[in-house]
This record gives sequence, C-alpha cells and structure tokens, in this order.
Amino acid sequence: EDFVVSRNRLSGEVPQSVVDGWQSLYRLDVSFNDFRGRIPTFGEQTPRLRFLLLDHNRFSGDFEAQLVGFAENQVSTSGSSVNLGHNDLSGPLPQVFQNILTNAHSISELHAEENHFLCDAGSTDWPAWAFRIGSSPFGMCTMPPMPNAVINARPGDLMSVIGAHFAASDELKCKISMLRQSSLEGGEVEAEIEEEVVVAASFVNESAVLCPFPETMPAGRQYLVAIANYGNDYSGPETLGSGYAPLFTQIPLSPPPPSPPPPPPPSDDSVNVVLVVGVVVAVVVAALAVAGVLYMALRERSGKPLFAPFLDAPNEVARNKSSTAMIPGEIKIDERGTELQDSISVPL
Repeated sequence: EDFVVSRNRLSGEVPQSVVDGWQSLYRLDVSFNDFRGRIPTFGEQTPRLRFLLLDHNRFSGDFEAQLVGFAENQVSTSGSSVNLGHNDLSGPLPQVFQNILTNAHSISELHAEENHFLCDAGSTDWPAWAFRIGSSPFGMCTMPPMPNAVINARPGDLMSVIGAHFAASDELKCKISMLRQSSLEGGEVEAEIEEEVVVAASFVNESAVLCPFPETMPAGRQYLVAIANYGNDYSGPETLGSGYAPLFTQIPLSPPPPSPPPPPPPSDDSVNVVLVVGVVVAVVVAALAVAGVLYMALRERSGKPLFAPFLDAPNEVARNKSSTAMIPGEIKIDERGTELQDSISVPL
C-alpha cells in the first residue's frame, strides 16, 4: 500500500503509532510539507516498506537508529529509495548510510543533501568512508560551533560568546554546566558537572551569539559553556576532535554594597541665609543692650536708680532695729489686782 500526502502543507510530527500500525505499507511519501520533530523508526513493523520519501520538511535531530531496521528489510531483487534531503537533520553522518549503499540489501537511491550532518571531528570534510562510497548523496558537511571566549557572564544578564561557525538556526542554544571540583589521589583535581542548564541563544553573526545567563546559577562558581547550532551538536571533543578547548568562565562573588555617599556641601544660597540670620540676631542683641544702658542712665538722672531698692533694704532693717527701746510706763491694776504691764515699747 502507498501513503502519499506530498505537497499538502501539512505540519506537526509524524507519530510512531501511525507507522507501527501499517505493516503492509510499501511507499511513504510526505515530501514538501512542514513536518518537524524526529523521524519515526522503520523496522519490524514495516517489513514491506521500500520507498521512504521524507524530503523538504523540517525533520530534525540525530538520525541513525531509524534506518537500521529499514536497511535490514531490503532485498536486492526489489528496487528501493530513501530521500531525506532538505531537512534539519544533524549529528555525525550516519554510518547506516554506508551499510545501505554497500551491503547485499543495497538501496538503489539515497539522498541526504541540504541537512546539517557534521564534518568529521577535527576536519572540514566528511569522514573517509563517505568518500569511498561517494559523497555526492550527502552534499556539504556542517562545521560545528567553536566558542573560545565569554564576555559579561553574570547571573540574570546576557552573556556574549565569541568564536566561529555560529549559525542562524531556530535550534541555536547554549549549554551552561556548573562544575564541582573534587580532589583525587596524588593531589590531582577533577571537575564534575553538578548541574546543566540549556537556554535558547540569539544569533548575532558567525562569530558571536548571546545567551541569557540563568539567575538561579550562583556566583563564586566555575562554569563550562558549550554551543549547538542544531540538535545536540554541542561544541566538545566529539564534534571538534583535537581542536576542542574547553571554555570555562568564573562568576565572581558580588561585591559588598557601596557606602552611602557623603552629604552634599551647603550651597551658596544656604550659606547666605545663615549669614543674614546671624547679622540680624547680632543687630537685635546690640540694640537691646543699648536700650538697657540708656534706660539705666535715665533712672540715675531722675534719682531713681534701678538697683536702689536692693541697696537700701539692709540699711532700713538696721535702723528699725536700733530705734526701738523699752521705757518704763504706768502700771495698771485691774479689778482683780493683776499687774497688766510693766513696760511699753515706744519707738525712739
């Protein structure tokens, strides 16, 4: 049976359950649509499948195991064809392609150009086995990203990653790994990955991308930074070979908060106000002092010194004490014969 839905502007993913439930499927043609995601696996559930046309879609991810069963089901007496061209497939060039094209169950036609299969690690071209069978079905290989510097790595900020071979891809992303160092025998130190966070990156140009550094990542730790243009093709020894150099960045601890600024110096206006107030107070005090002196002088001239009452009070008391004496007086006897008074006090 044939299932042909090409050129229908269909989108979404092709579920594995659809493929597994169709054992009599002979031709599957979903080309020239907008399908995306991983390609289903073709194996025991599709033993009669001979023509697999998935080209001109947006299928992505690694592609290897999906075709192993399909290749084993092919027979040399029946023509077969696989077209995976013009998708977003990534990862190393699948070794299954070699088996499909060289073993006894050979496939008569294979197309896988215009994808993002990686160049051989440490080189700028396909692995050697691809040239032995002919590399024309694969098109051009894709160089993996090669980051070499980090700028502005701070939690909550945009981190700039500088390097080469960055691509304007919908799958462009950064992987930030927090490291934990442990001591080994002999004094060696080994770094282990404690936590990984993957964030979407923004393409600037082929030499720079921007990655938001997660706020949850603590300061004072060391981090390993890797970039992937497509799928899981992160910069690393598997993709860059001997040319790989780990990209580390250290997040410093936050400095203590700055001291509060000193109070601003008084302005010219405030200084002028203080001077004016001081002059006015001095004038008022001087005027009150002059008025007090004049008042005392007038009292002196009029014979009423201001402090005379305080000076005369002791003399008056002394005079009163010395002008009083006891003199004999008349003695009167009342009707009961009691002496009333022996003397009287008469002021002198």
